[in-house]
Amino acid sequence: MRDNIIKSKTVSTFKYHAINNTYDLSTNKLTTLLNTKNNALDTFDTVTAIRLDFGIKTELQRDPDYMHLLLDGNIQDLFNTLTNRIRRKKDKNGNTYQFLMNWKVEDSKSKGLHIHTVWYFNQSQLPTFTLKSQLYKFMRDLWQDLTHDYG
Repeated sequence: MRDNIIKSKTVSTFKYHAINNTYDLSTNKLTTLLNTKNNALDTFDTVTAIRLDFGIKTELQRDPDYMHLLLDGNIQDLFNTLTNRIRRKKDKNGNTYQFLMNWKVEDSKSKGLHIHTVWYFNQSQLPTFTLKSQLYKFMRDLWQDLTHDYG
């Protein structure tokens, strides 16, 4: 499957999509990302794509026992709770948010335990997404609540 990735001097491409040369992303994960994006384009008239990271403060991560107790042992469960609540959240017209999403948990020296996400929303439902958006504030506050302000 490596034939699907074409190397050039400045950027790698996967079927004409640019990818980061310094990041190791398996072909399966990249295919899943592209399939979700294409599915979003087929599902929604116009798509708003948002990339967000959800993490845990590094000072908490220095104490794995405390973090385990605080998070009930699983950052993925917290993230699933967040996602399920977002699915029930209503927009200003009283409709639940419709979205597709990809996510991946990582643990690195610099960022510690964190989750990379890409969200695809119907642009007619979510025309803009900024730090002042109702949905952004809801997501941020909910993550803070779920992580007891360590997120």
